[in-house]
Amino acid sequence: MRTIETLQHHTDRVDGEPEASDAVDHRHRTPWPERAALGAGGAAAVATCFDGPLPWAAVRGAVLLTVTVAIVGGARRMRTRVGASAIGALGLAATVFGAGVGVPNLMASGASVVGWVGSAALVAGLTAFVSSIVAALRHTRWWTKVATIPAVLVGTAVFGMPVTVALINSDVAPIPLGDRTPSSVGLQYLDVELVTADDVDLAAWYVPSTNGAAVVMLAGAGSTRSDEVDRAAAIARHGYGVLLLDVRGHGGSGGEAMLYGWYGERDVRPAIDYLLARPDVTGGRVGVIGMSMGGQQAVAAFGADTRIRAEVADGVVGRHTSEIEAPNPVDRFMGWLMSATSEVLTSAPHPTPLRESVRSAAPHRLLVIAGERVGLERDFARTLVDASPGSVEVWIAPDSGHTEGFARYPQEWERRVVGFLDEQLRAG
Repeated sequence: MRTIETLQHHTDRVDGEPEASDAVDHRHRTPWPERAALGAGGAAAVATCFDGPLPWAAVRGAVLLTVTVAIVGGARRMRTRVGASAIGALGLAATVFGAGVGVPNLMASGASVVGWVGSAALVAGLTAFVSSIVAALRHTRWWTKVATIPAVLVGTAVFGMPVTVALINSDVAPIPLGDRTPSSVGLQYLDVELVTADDVDLAAWYVPSTNGAAVVMLAGAGSTRSDEVDRAAAIARHGYGVLLLDVRGHGGSGGEAMLYGWYGERDVRPAIDYLLARPDVTGGRVGVIGMSMGGQQAVAAFGADTRIRAEVADGVVGRHTSEIEAPNPVDRFMGWLMSATSEVLTSAPHPTPLRESVRSAAPHRLLVIAGERVGLERDFARTLVDASPGSVEVWIAPDSGHTEGFARYPQEWERRVVGFLDEQLRAG
């Protein structure tokens, strides 16, 4: 009888909630989740203080630190699973912050406070997240563990990945200008300074026109005008003026970078103003050429500014997840979460779908260049053709990856692009 009673008592302890004596004293039994979470939140708060202009950055850091202390303090007074879940959520948030802000800043700028401290938040956050899961599952049976762990991993991916990607693309370290200039390819040029309507200073190089027409040239995300001097030379040798523009947060330009191209309309407009005021540009003969993110910005500007008479977009895809077909509800949710997070993180306006930009730009024409090996580019090229069949033409660069058409087929790229510009920007 005594044996049976003992067995029954043991079973109740496993299946039910922990008794009062089993409530975790985090100071003695589970120190790592709390300590790691406090360190992770503190590191994220410090990194936030150095990520952006004062005093707003300091206010955000103080709020983040206050929330961290409140969560950790509350977790100490909770029962095991509830407290561990709170610590785990905080750890996951710090992990996402470190992966989306700390690591990219560390890779881009080396010994920066945001990079090092943000990466520390990643390590501490991951420690808090994993150790909190261990604490939450300590008093559960083995099949509960087997069922819970995959569910946690899937949930982490569904929520964590899109937020991390949004951080990587919306909270970007300044991208330094490269060493190459137009003089590297034998071109004479002018240094140009522009200002956007929202008071962001932009830097550019201008290769003057000899045929009365000119184009703005935009680099891709994470690239600068230095990366486009070879393409500029291919256009300039046919007499076209080329304004190689650094969009905000890139190269010599001010402002904060946003790698989805949502500032395209704002950044391109002063460049068009500059070209139209040039004495070597006649008859309003201006166009835009953009690569990757630059292509997104160029198409967006094309629809917003009727003065642009021709547009070339190389390697362009949608700049908002609503423009990309998702194969299932999970992918649709992740896409929505990524875009929603980006809209919270940036002051950029909600982007106009590029298919609408193409319709607005008609009858002015667009040349889309897509890499044959990039399905998203081919699919989006078809989307733009369907949006405005009479004003969009497409070149699929054979056996090419993202924006590789120029590198693999420089003469064909030049022939097609210059031929298109000659047709659209001819005098008269």
